[in-house]
Amino acid sequence: MFKISVSAATLVFLVFAYCCVAAAAEPVVYLVMLGHYAWQLIAIPAVIVIGLPIAALCMRPKAPASFISDVMRHSGVRVAFIAGIFCAGLAAFTTLKIHIPKIMPFWADPVLADIDRWIHRGKPGLALYSFLPSYAEYPIAWLYGPGWFILWFGIVAAMALHSDRQRRLRYFWAMALSILLLGTVTATAMASVGPIFYASFVEPTRFAELIRKIDASAFGDYMKLSSQYLLSSYQFNAPSMGTGISAMPSMHLAIATLNACMLFNLSRALGWLAWAYVVIIQVGSVYLGWHYAIDGYVSIAGLSLIWFVTGLPVWKTLFHRIARRARPLRLKPLSI
Repeated sequence: MFKISVSAATLVFLVFAYCCVAAAAEPVVYLVMLGHYAWQLIAIPAVIVIGLPIAALCMRPKAPASFISDVMRHSGVRVAFIAGIFCAGLAAFTTLKIHIPKIMPFWADPVLADIDRWIHRGKPGLALYSFLPSYAEYPIAWLYGPGWFILWFGIVAAMALHSDRQRRLRYFWAMALSILLLGTVTATAMASVGPIFYASFVEPTRFAELIRKIDASAFGDYMKLSSQYLLSSYQFNAPSMGTGISAMPSMHLAIATLNACMLFNLSRALGWLAWAYVVIIQVGSVYLGWHYAIDGYVSIAGLSLIWFVTGLPVWKTLFHRIARRARPLRLKPLSI
């Protein structure tokens, strides 16, 4: 029988409220995004193929096959439920990201570029091109692009299948709070487009040399297609899946940091590999021109704080109090 804990129910309510805000802000866009992301549910079997072995190696390294068998028998409904909530939340995130310039003009780029220059005593993007060998170009681009999505969705699947309810809830609470506080609230307050779009929104010379380096790189054609996809969506008011322009903070870094925190909590070996991946994503975000370096620093610090807070005993105490108040109302405490 499918049950849900008070903590999980509160999280579902938060996601529902977030979706309602997105639907109120951009009703047509939200419905379009919801349709796009709903189609992605057909990828659940493939995601499980990626995520389940990760969970098996973490939870039952001596008998991963038996773990996979047990999970598939007992966790199917939970996985489907989490997948639906995840898609609805992502649709809301994309909708609100698209909505940012309608309520806050892109104002922060010159400030962020100045901060980067002050911190690094120069231009970090160009410094990376002078330091890194050309054969690193394609691996960095792949790890930042397709690799990032594969790892994120795979770890989401692994956590949905995870038998430890407290760890599972901590991961999804931290993800929800990072999307809300970093990806929506901070992104709106610090509305910015990043170096790749600086010429289109601010002025054409400041990052011209970096853009020339990117265009001449092994991933130059991919970057032109990707950036034009986002820019065209903005210019022609044609929202589609994955669109919306926002630089500060970097959600790529926030999610990579979240995964590193979770994996380090499960396995020190996997955790160190995940933190090495965070470094690669930080480098890649600047190297590819999507972000200022400060975008990533803020994301790493912000997500680390969120992860710390969601692990505090007071967090559990809060939900215990909610559960006690729910009992007189005959609301069952549930246990996803």
